[in-house]
Amino acid sequence: MAAIKATSISRPYSRSQRLALTTRQHLSGEDEITVEIARRADAEICRGPGDEGVLECAGSIFNVQDTQKQKDAYMHIGTVTAGQVKTGNTVKARVNRSERRQIAYNHSATHLLHAALRKVLGEHVTQKGSLVQSDRLRFDFSHFAPVSPEQLNEIEDLVNEKIRANYDVDTRLMKQDEAMAAGAMALFGEKYGDVVRVLSMGDFSVELCGGTHVNHTGDIGLFKIISETGVAAGVRRT
Repeated sequence: MAAIKATSISRPYSRSQRLALTTRQHLSGEDEITVEIARRADAEICRGPGDEGVLECAGSIFNVQDTQKQKDAYMHIGTVTAGQVKTGNTVKARVNRSERRQIAYNHSATHLLHAALRKVLGEHVTQKGSLVQSDRLRFDFSHFAPVSPEQLNEIEDLVNEKIRANYDVDTRLMKQDEAMAAGAMALFGEKYGDVVRVLSMGDFSVELCGGTHVNHTGDIGLFKIISETGVAAGVRRT
């Protein structure tokens, strides 16, 4: 549970109104944190899977359908389903932990897939886009030709090998230049702060990432490639 105090809401928001609440820290712990109203368009520029859940206060319920990060703010996007959200409310957050756990499986599998693609196809492979949901993942990457069935089998087998290895999934906060010098991969075009979060899965995958992940690669269970196709010149999708 996390208690957050609504201190910056300009007016009450009632049932069925869709809005975004922002906080300056992730919903974990018991500290009171500032909540603000944000425009929906602001939240949509952010990327990555977000938590779902409920914010509750004295009979008022805010159903959180997505949570995204914009700069140093966390945006909780959803609808008031009971009562009102208004200045001075202190609310409790309940995260949909089942949804978060499923997203973590697929997000961590995405990192293993990226590393396996580079191992099998070559180090020219870079991430061009991705979608992580609770029931699937999609990964776009640079490559100059269709991936053969033999290569797909090799990639899939390699990912499952690393899952069975049950590597610890470690995170460290480092200065950006130190992280890059240590071999961490960064996404081209992505903007990072001076201090970055480095996520490692053994020595197989080391990337900059601020998302939700498993504790051990073995938690993922099993990885299966369903399809592989081209989506643009020089870009493939699995």
